[in-house]
Amino acid sequence: MSSVKARIGGREIELPVDVTGNRARVVRGMAGAVQAEGKGSRAPLQPTSRGLGAATGEPRYRSKWEQAYAQHLDLLQKAGEILGWWYEPINFRLLGRRNFYKADFLVQTRTGMQVREVKGYSKNRREGIVKFKSAAELNSWAAFCLVSWDREQGQWIEQWA
Repeated sequence: MSSVKARIGGREIELPVDVTGNRARVVRGMAGAVQAEGKGSRAPLQPTSRGLGAATGEPRYRSKWEQAYAQHLDLLQKAGEILGWWYEPINFRLLGRRNFYKADFLVQTRTGMQVREVKGYSKNRREGIVKFKSAAELNSWAAFCLVSWDREQGQWIEQWA
């Protein structure tokens, strides 16, 4: 996969380009998510629908599961296992009309990018997993991982798509 430099919002970033035959297209959703300002920055690169907390500048998480996983990612980053992470930076367009999937976390490792979806227990769990798997099939530039908390073992369980 090759890349092209682009200027978005006053910043010059590098976007991955998928070259197929005679056509080249910028991989959807990667604008602003490829290079963060500062190593290990965890501030959202694009404004999220929920915005930032007024007092702290921290993202407002949609669930306590996501907040707990964000703390886990902080520990992984301090241990040097990951380079950085972002909360809800990408909105994937799926097949069908008005069909989108917003990734919970984008994680940068030494080997590439990973999309991680945190799933707790909710009535919309099945729909969220279907959208997650659809996004994984359509986007080969990143590894996709479904994360859930195992109460019995007291640890995060990762299922790779």
